[in-house]
Amino acid sequence: MTRELGNTLGVAVVGSVFASLYVAELSGAAARTLPGAAVAHAKDSIGAALVTSHALAQHGATVEADGLREVATIGFLNGLHAGCLVVAGVCVAGAVFCGLVLPSQPRAMPTGNLGLAQATESA
Repeated sequence: MTRELGNTLGVAVVGSVFASLYVAELSGAAARTLPGAAVAHAKDSIGAALVTSHALAQHGATVEADGLREVATIGFLNGLHAGCLVVAGVCVAGAVFCGLVLPSQPRAMPTGNLGLAQATESA
């Protein structure tokens, strides 16, 4: 249960960081020179952006196609970079937590209660 919750929250957090940066890039100044319908489709995903770019190029709008592809690629890579930094930060925090909280040596076994060990040896 704990692992499932951690995975779900991790995907949600990293996905939110990624998506917000991707959409922000497609809403920025560089995207304002592109056709509005193409940018709207591109905001769905990088795949949609590349398909839309290809369609623009087939209709002769090569400058707009190249611009859309470039803006979408930059947004995708910026989102990916930020998402990786978030994951790296969580890993560092986890390592620091483990280093500070977890014991470096196993705890000594109590020697006073050997009844179970003696019973299994004599059997």
